[in-house]
Amino acid sequence: MTVEENLVKIKERVVAATVRSGRKPETVTLIGVSKKQSVEKIIAAYKTGFKVFGENYAQEGRDKQKIILEEYNIQDINWHFIGSLQKNKVKYVVGKYDFVHSLDSLSLINEFEKQCERREIESQKVLIEVNTSGELSKGGFNESELLSVVENTINKKFVKLEGLMTMPPPVEGESVRKYFIKLRELLEKVNSEFNINLKHLSMGMSGDFEIAIEEGATFVRVGTAIFGQRQY
Repeated sequence: MTVEENLVKIKERVVAATVRSGRKPETVTLIGVSKKQSVEKIIAAYKTGFKVFGENYAQEGRDKQKIILEEYNIQDINWHFIGSLQKNKVKYVVGKYDFVHSLDSLSLINEFEKQCERREIESQKVLIEVNTSGELSKGGFNESELLSVVENTINKKFVKLEGLMTMPPPVEGESVRKYFIKLRELLEKVNSEFNINLKHLSMGMSGDFEIAIEEGATFVRVGTAIFGQRQY
């Protein structure tokens, strides 16, 4: 199937999942995860009116953004950075993405703050990554760390905290639901504790995004189900 055909089907499934959970379709943003996919596939999706793409690698994302701007003169894509990031790569990301989903250390949060000030970037919307499974191999803050991290982040001048993100373990079917429930409950706890109104939950990928939507996801990250197998 083509990218265009896949997009139609995924969008239909997103809408169906929102209806099942009593939500409006516009409360969920579908992110087309374009990491290791060609610029041509991004353009194919864009031509259908789809404008939200997610990249995982700082330099790959930088290069794609440059090509799309210079060769196609496309300026209205909403880019999301969703991958792990080293401090020395923040310079490729800050101010170039509408949202950064994967802040997983205080040093990284502080580096974004520093780079925003240095580059005169008014604000950078971010999500804090939470390790909801407790796996040592997973990135993100543990539940016990979250409140202190949020307290630190909401006091930043340039970094603007918008919500939480998680990457659950590779389990099948209903087994994944508990991790999405946990993230939603943690967001509710954070909002109550600090009397704030963070709105975003980034959770759910190609194999489980419908369950994530049922549990409150506002961003779902879908790659292979839209673009097919990665090309490089």
